[in-house]
Amino acid sequence: MEMAGTPNKYRIYINDTSSDITNTNVVAKQYKMMRENQTYDYALRMKLDNTDRLQSGNGIQMRVIDAILELDDFYDLSDPDMSLSNVHHLFQTAESMRNAGKDEWFQLTGLIHDLGKIMFLNGRAVDGTSVDAQWGVVGDTYILGCRLQNDKVFPEFDELCPDMNDNKMNTKLGVYHTGHGIMNCTFTWGHDEYLYDVIKYNRSIGNVSDKFPIMADNIIRLHSLYPYHTYDKYSEFESVDGTDAKIKKYVQDFNKYDLYTKVDKKVNIEELKEYYVIDMS
Repeated sequence: MEMAGTPNKYRIYINDTSSDITNTNVVAKQYKMMRENQTYDYALRMKLDNTDRLQSGNGIQMRVIDAILELDDFYDLSDPDMSLSNVHHLFQTAESMRNAGKDEWFQLTGLIHDLGKIMFLNGRAVDGTSVDAQWGVVGDTYILGCRLQNDKVFPEFDELCPDMNDNKMNTKLGVYHTGHGIMNCTFTWGHDEYLYDVIKYNRSIGNVSDKFPIMADNIIRLHSLYPYHTYDKYSEFESVDGTDAKIKKYVQDFNKYDLYTKVDKKVNIEELKEYYVIDMS
């Protein structure tokens, strides 16, 4: 599989600032609800709830390939680049990495990077985690607890975030400080944070191979943080030891295969499973 396109063919968002956005612009509606509902307190609550669920063993347990196949029923309402279900995007991303000769751990990261979207299986509309209300699942992520910096994707909606009325959170630094560390900030809740926490927990109990490096976790967590890795926002929070800068380079490399391989052409999943699935039974 070749790289599917160039930057000017992707992430084309049609602005619609009307007060009654309808389904004629599903993407704009999605981002409007995200800015209205994604607050610092909401993100902290969702992360805590997920951590409690993992530690109590009350979450859904399934094989990775089975979870991947569940995404054949999920269509990302925030994505202007692809109309197919998410399962095809996962294999497209991984295949582009395999064809480019990337390491197997990098290919696996590509295959599972959006797997957190399976939270829709137990999702709730009130939390934005259902099939119909996805504002707590998908979309570009951004840092909460400080002034929003979504300059490239519907910036007109930033003022709708309730946190922007809080003097502790509507400044450039907000609740953080210079050099706070990107990975120490609170991000909008969604599939990235969900999967990052799931993998982190499974590492803690010995369920993740050492062949799958922690850098993969970082890529998964940051791959939707476009204001940071693509538009150079939040540099004031970067760690002084250079760790964040190193992670950013990996994410930027990953982004070439994640974003620019999206095509509305189904992949042969059964055929590709022969390469990607290891029978552990």
